[in-house]
Amino acid sequence: MADFKLIVYRLPKEMSLLPHSTAWHCLEAFLQLNSVQYKMKERNNVPYMSSSGSSPLVVVHTPKQELLLESFDQVVTFLQGQLVVPTVDQKDLGKHTACFTMAQSAFSHAENYLQWLMKENSRDTSMKISLGLPWPLNHVVSLKTRLTYWWNHHEMSQESEESIVRRYREVCKVLETVLGEKDCFFAGPSSLDALVWGHLEGVISCHLPANPLIQVLQSSQSLKKLYVRIKGDPGLGVV
Repeated sequence: MADFKLIVYRLPKEMSLLPHSTAWHCLEAFLQLNSVQYKMKERNNVPYMSSSGSSPLVVVHTPKQELLLESFDQVVTFLQGQLVVPTVDQKDLGKHTACFTMAQSAFSHAENYLQWLMKENSRDTSMKISLGLPWPLNHVVSLKTRLTYWWNHHEMSQESEESIVRRYREVCKVLETVLGEKDCFFAGPSSLDALVWGHLEGVISCHLPANPLIQVLQSSQSLKKLYVRIKGDPGLGVV
């Protein structure tokens, strides 16, 4: 048995934007589907604990060192290297990697658009990023953060809601084709299953005033079956 301990740091739910929530659900699903033990701690300052501003973060304690893992990909790679989670069969690896990259890119893109760039959701975004700050600092931080995001993602701000939803729907159709009637995408539960489930859970459970992605998921029968099956896993009862 590998000698290490995992501590997962995440933002409190009331401060978590949609991208934070989906990242957490992906990570939690992967850890619990593979029976990996961890401790979870909520901290208001998680985005300031790393250079990437990510939430959640995973700190790995080993006898010799501490490691900071800032992304889902890094956690998967680390645990596979420790031989505590199975790797994808070589014959499926190429398709798995392609589907993983496609889903991660399209889903994250759509979720960021919903949270940051849809006017209907701007109040929710402002409230969460300024929660707990006194007036007028809350307004200053909210405005500065949103303007910075818009400036750094100017190309995304030029996209239409229709194009975002269309790409999201196309990716869901590809994933449904790969999944078919199987219980999981490949021979057994993999990081792709956890990734897809985490993004579905984030979109389904969020309370944004405008959420056009829900309609896409309602028509994705195979993905809904995957979602329900993993949701019913005893290890995921707290999700």
